[in-house]
Amino acid sequence: MSVFRRTAYNKLLDWKASNGSRAIMLEGARRVGKSTLAQEFAQSKYKSHLVIDESVASEIKTTPKRGGLLLGYNPW
Repeated sequence: MSVFRRTAYNKLLDWKASNGSRAIMLEGARRVGKSTLAQEFAQSKYKSHLVIDESVASEIKTTPKRGGLLLGYNPW
């Protein structure tokens, strides 16, 4: 695991440990592994998760415009 990836993963762990009740945005250049990191984190730390693929869900108007991926946890 690269230093960047480990740092980003640790930030996700900190976010989850702080109750994760607020959304978190992963920002970065294209094709650096934001989606992969988010999916691996969700698969290893939650029993279920939802993936919204912007390339498929092009009708979504609230998607961040700077190449970000928005994760949120709602403990309802």
